[in-house]
Amino acid sequence: MFCFLNYFTLQILTVNFAKVTQPYPEEPSREAVVRWGSRTTDILAKLHESVPKCGIELLPWVQLYREDRPIPWWSSATRGFRVGFYGNEHAHLMEEFPGTHSFQGFVADMPVYLRWLQALVVDRGARLVHYKAESLASVISLNQCQQAKVLFNCTALGSLALSEVHDENLYGLRGQTIELTRPPELNFGMEDAHFVGPNEEECVYIIPRHATCIVGGTFNVHCTSEVDEDATERILQRASKLVPSLRKSTVVKIHVGIRPKRHGGPRVELVENLLRIPVVHNYGHGGSGLTLSWGTALESSQLAQKFLPKASL
Repeated sequence: MFCFLNYFTLQILTVNFAKVTQPYPEEPSREAVVRWGSRTTDILAKLHESVPKCGIELLPWVQLYREDRPIPWWSSATRGFRVGFYGNEHAHLMEEFPGTHSFQGFVADMPVYLRWLQALVVDRGARLVHYKAESLASVISLNQCQQAKVLFNCTALGSLALSEVHDENLYGLRGQTIELTRPPELNFGMEDAHFVGPNEEECVYIIPRHATCIVGGTFNVHCTSEVDEDATERILQRASKLVPSLRKSTVVKIHVGIRPKRHGGPRVELVENLLRIPVVHNYGHGGSGLTLSWGTALESSQLAQKFLPKASL
């Protein structure tokens, strides 16, 4: 098995973020999101229990709302969902956010997690090849692919440029976050889902890593990679209001990345007649990459199974 990468795993923008298992509420295919999210949650739970150094941590997650909300449709894909706060440690927020939901969320320290995943696929026989593709046909024409039975297209925003795909439903959703030193008492993740700021493209979230934490962030529908200093200041002010101990934290780095968002939700689809071998598409996860990752990967492998009857996917 060969993995052809435009950028090697540890160079891609995902490493600049922390991830928590929670679907974006506007995903249109609700049944699919719950199915993919539930399967991912089950696998992350097993990794958390059996592979302590893979970068997956289970933490209380607090979703802040200023008014009462119905139980979200994606709650069944989480663990320990409840209306209200866990305990009294967030008492200073209860009056302002009476409609809060809480659950147990799996958080990934992405640099650690991606290194572990890369080592896993290499250990199972995959070879990583640095290759910039302009088309899917150019990939399967390579010497390494002459015996290939199926091609998996997991190119994210790259599917805008691939000549056979050119998926115009894809667009970049810019995210700017700040990496801070983690206060010792920060043992939970938190998000105020109320969008504010210029064009209402910003909200507050705080996601712990091992020694640092990620605070954000922006959801800008454009693809500039430049740091917005004004946004940095707004993010710090909002996050410190929710977690006052962050005022004593030190800025480690400011990150900017582009989420591969897609109108219609992620594309997980088998196309049999596009090339000389079948193609399985798996891209367009937006900000829900970790949440849906294992679920969409398993479904993609099932779509390819009839072409690889003896393979263990």
